[in-house]
Amino acid sequence: MPPVEFLQSCKNSKPANDSITMTLLDGFGTTNDNEPGCRNHFDSQINGQIYGAVVCDDQPYLIIANKKISTATAKNYSMNPSVKPDIPILRFSEWWRINKGDKSYLCIQTSLSDTGSAANSWQYYLVEDAFDVNKKNYNISYYFFDMNVYKHF
Repeated sequence: MPPVEFLQSCKNSKPANDSITMTLLDGFGTTNDNEPGCRNHFDSQINGQIYGAVVCDDQPYLIIANKKISTATAKNYSMNPSVKPDIPILRFSEWWRINKGDKSYLCIQTSLSDTGSAANSWQYYLVEDAFDVNKKNYNISYYFFDMNVYKHF
């Protein structure tokens, strides 16, 4: 589980304290080079590596340092049992690099939907050491805090 100051920083879009630095990652755009069975692919090149998201065979994936990783592998810390890390990451999400000393996390803030009441309900992913391109496996944590939302999709 990520330290609470990383989660607070991610959730609030600002450093939890003076020892935390945050960089908003940008340049994300849609791409037409989808694999067969894939859609909604968007990404950005960061330090020579591709980061983004895609839906393949109706399952959402993160792209971390050129590696496609199912969101289903995330440790689920959702406070709402009907909302799990099986909802696609939307194109208009915010991606942050959060640092403290030699520790870094990728923070992804994305709403449950781009329309309707779920557009105001945010889900969060924190990926430990996401910028270490030599890693084979990434620790991914998923958070959702709204107890009053029911997943209709």
